[in-house]
Amino acid sequence: MDTLTIDRDIKNKIEKLSFFIGNTPLFPIENIYKKKDVNIYAKIEWQQLGNSIKSRPAFEMIKKAIETGELDKHKIIIDASSGNTGIAYASIGAFLGIRVKLILPYNISKEKILILKSLNADIEVVSEIYGSEGSQKRVEEIVDSNPAKYFYINQYSNKENYKSHFKTAAEIFKQTKGDVTHFVAGLGTSGTFTGNSMFLKQKNKNIKTIALQPANVKNILFGWKYYTGKNTPAIYNNSLVDDTIRINDAEVEQIIKQTAATEGLLLSPSSAGNLAGAIKVAKNIEKGTIVTVFPDGHDKYYSFLEKILNK
Repeated sequence: MDTLTIDRDIKNKIEKLSFFIGNTPLFPIENIYKKKDVNIYAKIEWQQLGNSIKSRPAFEMIKKAIETGELDKHKIIIDASSGNTGIAYASIGAFLGIRVKLILPYNISKEKILILKSLNADIEVVSEIYGSEGSQKRVEEIVDSNPAKYFYINQYSNKENYKSHFKTAAEIFKQTKGDVTHFVAGLGTSGTFTGNSMFLKQKNKNIKTIALQPANVKNILFGWKYYTGKNTPAIYNNSLVDDTIRINDAEVEQIIKQTAATEGLLLSPSSAGNLAGAIKVAKNIEKGTIVTVFPDGHDKYYSFLEKILNK
């Protein structure tokens, strides 16, 4: 098969995949917290290919790299991931016939490793001694050893990461009929927060955008980062932050239990963290429509959930 045919094949597959990315439902939070004239909604982001919000940026980053010629079937996609972006890369890569290598943190769940292996991704888990930024450092070592072999997608500095969430925000604005007053999201790569905040503030400068961070460096909020200044992603835009709220592990565990019992949703830690933040915002306003995102569901965290639900 010649190069032209391969390129056409990949582009056709990209077009087919686009119908399975995004357009997720907006779930009304009805029972865990109630307040007159205050509504909380969450985007159910596990209802798309790859089962998480990270399918949005993964798809757009891969698509852009193919369009610019930086990525083809002869190169291997490589990146550091806490799991969800890696799963999205692996899902998309498998469909496109592009190999994927992932460097994962020491605390990644067993379920995510199993999923990645099933998707035929080449994975490497870094030791705890590498520190919180160990995965990224390891990627750089591998790429430096053979730059022609890999395409380092680098979700922490890739502008397509946050740009992908212009579509998320457009969905939110449409689904709330323009009534959204607050957007709340945890910070990891900051793509979700940055992209949604940029778009929503362009629609209405009065919309408040609240960033969430873990209360401690070591935490159970998979995918979130405790920003120190030294580890702030290149795509992060602090000028978009109207307020920052810290979320602790106990709050996350409590929300997971309460949401399962009252809303019929079993959430991942990061989804529970986002809801905890949204509820904190709700308690401090008299009127408004608060929107957050549920990045993924419980299915990648059975071993973790077993521990907290048995407490």
